[in-house]
Amino acid sequence: MASPFQFSVRQLLAAVAFVAVGAAALRSANSYWMSALWGVVPLLVAVAILLVIFRRGQAQAFWIGFALFGAMYAAIVMVACWPGSNAPRFDPLAYHQLWTTQLTDWAYTKMIPENQRQSQIPNPAAQGGGSGMTGGMSGMSGPGMPMSGGMGPMSGFGGMPGMGSFVSPTIANPDYIDLVTFHQIGHALWLVALAALGGKLAQWIYRARPTAATAS
Repeated sequence: MASPFQFSVRQLLAAVAFVAVGAAALRSANSYWMSALWGVVPLLVAVAILLVIFRRGQAQAFWIGFALFGAMYAAIVMVACWPGSNAPRFDPLAYHQLWTTQLTDWAYTKMIPENQRQSQIPNPAAQGGGSGMTGGMSGMSGPGMPMSGGMGPMSGFGGMPGMGSFVSPTIANPDYIDLVTFHQIGHALWLVALAALGGKLAQWIYRARPTAATAS
C-alpha cells in the first residue's frame, strides 16, 4: 500500500521556503506583500493547469489535485467575500464562518504584538500637557486677570489671543498591522497550502490505484 507521507527532497525544500516566506509576509503584513502574493498565486494555479496537460503519471496526478483544490478554495473565498444582498446566504460560506478566516484571526493575535494591533497610539507631544493645549494664556496676572502690555500677540488656537496650539492626544501608529491586509495575505497562503495538500492527496490516490498486475 502506497504511503501518503512520501516526500521528495525538492518538495521538502519547497515546503521550508513556503513557511519562511509566509511567516515573513504575515509578520510584516503590508500592501507590498499582499500585491506580490496575489500576483504570484493565480499564476501558480495557471502553471499547474499547463502541467496537468503536459505531464504524465504521478506528476500529472499531483498537478491535477493542486489545480483543483487551489481553484476550489479561490472560488469559496470569492463567494464568501461577495457583497451582501437580501437573498438568503448559506451560512457556512459566510466570510467569518470559514475555518481559514478564524485560524487567520487567531494567528493575528499570536504573531502580531498588541502594540502593532493598535491603529492609534498616544502622542508623545501631548503627554503631560493636561488638556492638550500648549502655550496657555500668557500675560495674565492678578485678580480679574488684567492684561499687561495690551492683548499680546495673536498665536495658535483659531487666532484667539493668548491661546496655545492644540495637540492631538493620539497619532497614527507607524507600526500598525492592518487585520484586513493580514487576512488577504493569509488567504493567499492558505490557497497554496491547500492546493499542495490536494496535490499530495491526488498523487497518493494515483499510487494506490489498482494496476493490471495487482488485479491479475
